[in-house]
Amino acid sequence: AAHNIALDYVKSRGISEKTISNFTIGYFPIGQQGIKSLLNYCKDRGVLAQELIQSNILMESKHSNGLYSPFEDRIIFPIKDHLGRFCAFGGRIFKPEDTRAKYYNSHDHSFFNKGSILFGLDIAKKSIQQHENVFLVEGYMDAIMMVQYGFTNTIATLGTSCTTEHLRQLSRYAQKLSVIYDGDSAGQKAIIRLTKLCWEFNMDLSVVTLPKQDDPASFLTRGGNLIELVQGAQDIFLFFI
Repeated sequence: AAHNIALDYVKSRGISEKTISNFTIGYFPIGQQGIKSLLNYCKDRGVLAQELIQSNILMESKHSNGLYSPFEDRIIFPIKDHLGRFCAFGGRIFKPEDTRAKYYNSHDHSFFNKGSILFGLDIAKKSIQQHENVFLVEGYMDAIMMVQYGFTNTIATLGTSCTTEHLRQLSRYAQKLSVIYDGDSAGQKAIIRLTKLCWEFNMDLSVVTLPKQDDPASFLTRGGNLIELVQGAQDIFLFFI
């Protein structure tokens, strides 16, 4: 069954059963059977098909009278707000022959705005307060692996740069922000922009630099010592110099 292939892929990326459960990682089956089971599940809970269409979870096919979903045949990462309420979904392709965009996130709607939601904050906020520091990474896969490897005070933005609203939320929990830095030029520009925002909220910014070609997930799964890199993190002034 396709869900077993999806599960095998998730495990092949080093994600444990416990992590799958903690982050409620799932799979949206391909075809009308998956659509029907979703519609029935939602109907029993008072959610109408039209509401699923309005929130872009389902779409009306231009070539037939049926419905389809851009989340079909993707591994699903539910997205929650800071109170732990489900408000959106992220989907990732996993089959080598799948030529669609690697990631697909829910469109913004009245309960979900990418510029204000931080992935994992509901789980991480207590740890952030305890450590008085928050790790910021770029995507949910990186955040999930950071948490699995013990860096429980980690959150991620969702396909967008860190915004004023993101930092306003984070400044309630900690005054220190550690960015796990991506070495490309886009990453450098993001750091410059983030520095300006941190000054607005009086947050201390430091930068953890990974080896080139690595992201946090790949670095951790190949046995990299992230604690060593975190201890060698540069505050933002040294980083710029």
